[in-house]
Amino acid sequence: MNDTMKKLSKRMNRESLTDAERAHMRFVLEEYAALRPARTAAPAHSFVMPFVRGGYALAGLILVVGTSAAVADASQDALPGQSLYGVKVGVVEPLQVALAPTDIAKAELRMSFAENRIDEAAALAKQGALASSTEVALAQSFTANARQAAQDAAQDPASASFSNTTFASELSAYDDVLAKVAQGPSASSTDAMRAAIGARLLALAPPRPALFAAAMDTASGTPDAQTAADVTHLRNASDAALRASSRALAAASTTLGTTTSADARSQLSHVRSLLEEGQARLQAHDDNGAAAAFQDSLSAAARLKVFAHASAALKINAFPDDPARGESATTTAPSGNPVQGSTHRSHHFREGSDD
Repeated sequence: MNDTMKKLSKRMNRESLTDAERAHMRFVLEEYAALRPARTAAPAHSFVMPFVRGGYALAGLILVVGTSAAVADASQDALPGQSLYGVKVGVVEPLQVALAPTDIAKAELRMSFAENRIDEAAALAKQGALASSTEVALAQSFTANARQAAQDAAQDPASASFSNTTFASELSAYDDVLAKVAQGPSASSTDAMRAAIGARLLALAPPRPALFAAAMDTASGTPDAQTAADVTHLRNASDAALRASSRALAAASTTLGTTTSADARSQLSHVRSLLEEGQARLQAHDDNGAAAAFQDSLSAAARLKVFAHASAALKINAFPDDPARGESATTTAPSGNPVQGSTHRSHHFREGSDD
């Protein structure tokens, strides 16, 4: 049954409504919300557990998963104050976590929920509609999701290192996006959210001694087998991140202006060049240099995804002038050894919303 539900959950999460179906689902849910005002939210598990208590557990869970896919699609763009927002954060997100098959899957979901809160704050701030009380509530939800993600990820240290690295790079990019939004003439303040992001970045930052120093064989001056395995994992993660950022850019391309698209392509080229540099250094048996290049590629790819998403959603050019600037300073290899990367950061953005 567990395997069946995993397959079902995976398949349902790939399903997407058409625009007309999404609009109809939103209308139905808003009408229901108007007729049946929300009461105090029950614990996240209470929505699922009644289906598990009888002999019809599988049928009940199939109904839950199928319904959640449609509801999630209809409520995904809801903002605080809108009728579907309670469904989004009180039903859909907890249900997705409940159905996640592993601790690292739960962690990555919670990271995405934390980033959802930033997206919501940015959207409202750009409209000049982010009340201070709403911002504080979003910042608190961001922090709660980020902390729980860290706890879930800690159960799988090998996978957590890459997830945390990507999350830190994405948060750094989101902080830059909020800085850009704040430049708008009628934008609301996002100081509370940016403070919460800064605190989480400090919590994610690893110590910064030399790469794999503890793993080096001092007699031969060459890295040990664990170091080589860590660099290989980092290369694979960087390659996967490049593919993911390419897909994200393709998805956003139709909504990006000419200048933004050019900046996005420049950033993607930068990610590829870093990955190629890492490959070349690895072939030259320069594991330290290879790991640093792969780390920068991984960070740059994560930032590219955020900038592409924010540019499309907020209709601004969120990309920095220099695609080589802004990668996070360090990451942590699967064995727990920190990887030294670039240390530069930038909040410098092109003025203007787009072209």
